[in-house]
Order: sequence, then C-alpha cells, then structure tokens
Amino acid sequence: MKTWYQIQAKTNNPKAAEVSIHDEIGLWGVSASAFMRDLKAMGDVDDIHLSIHSPGGDVLDGWAIYNALRNSKARITARVEGLAASMASVILMAADEIQIPKNAYVMIHNPWGMAVGDAEEMRDTAALLDKLQG
Repeated sequence: MKTWYQIQAKTNNPKAAEVSIHDEIGLWGVSASAFMRDLKAMGDVDDIHLSIHSPGGDVLDGWAIYNALRNSKARITARVEGLAASMASVILMAADEIQIPKNAYVMIHNPWGMAVGDAEEMRDTAALLDKLQG
C-alpha cells in the first residue's frame, strides 16, 4: 500500500522520531488508525520532528491524530513545508514548537460538509458541524 506519510526513528538519535504528513488527512491519505499504530510502534521517544504539507481532510481522523500527538510524552517540533490547511492546521497545533517559513501557509476555517436528504437531515448535519467547531 502506498502512503504519503511516514514515521521513523532518527538514526543518529534513537529517542527521536521523524513524522511526515504530506497528504490529506483520512480518506485515501493519512488515516488515524495507521498513524496511531505507527506512532505507538516507535515506543517512547523524547522528541518528534513533525513535517506537514497537507490540504487537510477528515475532521475526526484529524482530531485522533492531534490527540495521539498531544498524548505522547515527546516534545514535538512541527514545520510547515508548504501548506497546513484545514485539519492539518489543527494537527500542527499539537506541537510544542511551530516553524512556518515565510513562503509556507496555514489555512484555518470552520468545519464544513455536505448533506443529502430532507430538512431533518439538514438540521442534523448543521448540529454536527456546530459540535465539531466546538
């Protein structure tokens, strides 16, 4: 299976990990289940160097990735390589230190979605969006 993210130990420091998210969050990109499995497999690390270049994606997968990073004991340094948009901007906020070069971008917006159905379905979708916005 081809993936656009990776988690690996830094060879010069076994207590540090490099994490790259260079695809969408969820769907066909970086799934929360795969990310959490790979992060756990790294064991206890002291430092995580997180590289992000992502248009964002699924809110619930993004929150799971954010929470997994925040719940780690590691100090997280995140760098935006080009774009951290939408849910990727939320994952970025899990870091203790954030680096954004002058030519990189962070895009933040309210959650949005689509609904098909009757008026009740539309109301339910609006209520869910309100809840996700927090």
